[in-house]
Amino acid sequence: MLSIIIRNKITLIAKFIINENKRTDNEQKQRLIIIDEAGMSGSLDLYELQKIAKKNNDKIIFVGDKKQLQAVSQGKLFSETQKKSENIVFLEETKRFKTEFAKELVSEITKKNIQNVFKLLIQNDRLVEASKEEQIKSIVKEYTKSKNKNKVGLLVSKNEDRKNLN
Repeated sequence: MLSIIIRNKITLIAKFIINENKRTDNEQKQRLIIIDEAGMSGSLDLYELQKIAKKNNDKIIFVGDKKQLQAVSQGKLFSETQKKSENIVFLEETKRFKTEFAKELVSEITKKNIQNVFKLLIQNDRLVEASKEEQIKSIVKEYTKSKNKNKVGLLVSKNEDRKNLN
């Protein structure tokens, strides 16, 4: 979902543009507009958004990853803008993962270093080979003894397995 955040309200870019073009008041309150997943936004939407921002003296922050999926509609405005802009901030540290094991594992997965992924899993006693029935029993056992069930994660290789476990 391509979304905009304005004054703690989240809306879709297309809906925002439509609503702005319908506005009849000439009130110009400066806003900070944050575009999440900006790399997936098409050039025409971002162009329209920038016209609106310029008219209202708004500021726009584009958030995204140029390595993620590109826009379905035409253009690579987000990645092209990064090439020409001087005001770019790169996030170098992952905040999503709390433990060193998780950070290291994700780093190795990102690098596609499969040998190190398996090495880490084995070293941390996280790699288990078992039949489907054994897997389910083990998962249920681990889940029920977990103190914080919201922080339990499970990696599966097939969507069918995910559906069955859910």
